[in-house]
Amino acid sequence: MINAGVSTEPLKKDDENIWFSILNSISSSKATQCKNLLILGDDNSGKSTIINEIVARHPTEDTSKIPKYALSYTYVDITEEEDTVAHVGLYRISGNSAYDSLIPFALTEETIANSVAIISLSWENPSNFLKSLEQWLNILEIEIKKSISSELLEELKGKIEKNINEYKDPNNDDTDKIELNIDSSELNEINIPLPEGCLVKNLGIPIIIVCTKCDLIEELESKNKNFDDEKFDYIQQILRTVCLEYGAALIYVTTNNPNTYDILDSYLLSILFNEKNSTLSKSLLKGFEFNISAQYIDKSSVFIPSGWDSKSRISLLNSEFDGIINRSDYEKLTYSNEFEVSSTMDTILTTEDDQTFLLNHLEDFQENSVEDTSTKFVINNKGDTITTSPTRRYSTSTKRSQSISLNNEGKLNILNRLKESNSINQPQFKRKDKLTRTISESTDVDALIRNSSLKSSTMSEALQDSGALKNFFDSLINKKGTSGSNSASSLSHN
Repeated sequence: MINAGVSTEPLKKDDENIWFSILNSISSSKATQCKNLLILGDDNSGKSTIINEIVARHPTEDTSKIPKYALSYTYVDITEEEDTVAHVGLYRISGNSAYDSLIPFALTEETIANSVAIISLSWENPSNFLKSLEQWLNILEIEIKKSISSELLEELKGKIEKNINEYKDPNNDDTDKIELNIDSSELNEINIPLPEGCLVKNLGIPIIIVCTKCDLIEELESKNKNFDDEKFDYIQQILRTVCLEYGAALIYVTTNNPNTYDILDSYLLSILFNEKNSTLSKSLLKGFEFNISAQYIDKSSVFIPSGWDSKSRISLLNSEFDGIINRSDYEKLTYSNEFEVSSTMDTILTTEDDQTFLLNHLEDFQENSVEDTSTKFVINNKGDTITTSPTRRYSTSTKRSQSISLNNEGKLNILNRLKESNSINQPQFKRKDKLTRTISESTDVDALIRNSSLKSSTMSEALQDSGALKNFFDSLINKKGTSGSNSASSLSHN
């Protein structure tokens, strides 16, 4: 019987590598990949809708509605045969640019290589497209340079450039790209020139420009005569020119057409999971392959993938487009208030305080006031008519003055209006005796005229005949004064 001996010799180096590779492949196949999506844009630009549509296409347990914080986060799971093989984190920055410092929390040196940035625009305000794009692209560029090392950033830029060069139109075998029979190792060392104007600004991260609520295009065209096919083509050319400079993709989406969000979701996954050496299964990666070509003919359904566009293709919409972007000209041509909140007044009226108003009109009041140095005619609190001169004061009862027949009926109307104005502006006093009031107890004529609504010319006519009334009042005062002195003397004798 032959005894089988057990070998105690150590494993050779090649054997160790074989077992190590087997164990590593098993462990890595179960590893969960992590990808990130950063969504930027102004308030009410549709950022929440984008997140909700992506979440709806990848149901995940314990995924509630994303809250509206300065930096909000949720995630979706990518599954294969009921196994979770990848997580996609969804970060949303508030529309206030003051929170731009929160971007490094979403884009770190460990995560930026597996991240995609989306900038959301809304068709509710197409004239704001350029302003919003410039703002958020500049913010993204600044924050990436702050938080990412220059060595890693150069590596990421090279990756973006390579992806643009390797893009192939799925529906066109005769692409414009140059086919070279060169080994991949040699191809990496060759710098293939990009089309003119392409990737002038390379941020080192894939960018997708998403224009939400594109269903408003038809409504905008029907309500605003200034918007026609030529105007919409101009807007598309401007957006595509900006995307070409940054190597970004462009897509129009709307909840009224779910297919637009299907395209966005599929294109996003194809960017996030495009690694040739990915640990995901080949069948899953096969499902992430993107086979939809560019669309630009229909103005309400536009999709331009990164790497497809060029200046020559942009000019197909309008050969007169020169590719020069002027934001002020763009805003003037595309301004529309169709979807703005209507106002009942075209201009906002502001008021000033009483003292300022009176001070501004002081000269007008002084010019309209009537001054008569010889005689002034007023009505006191009890309705007594009073005439004054520099040296004498006169008063009589209103009942007596009403019995006077004036030559002009308009004068009596003027006196009644003066009486009403004075009775409103002055406090009421109860007379305790039948003695007449002096001018010191009544309102000055200048103040009365300023408070009344009478014109100075009308008041002047009323005062022209005050001499006749003065003489009448003089006679009444003299008679009353004589009777008063006689009664006083009789009382003293008694």
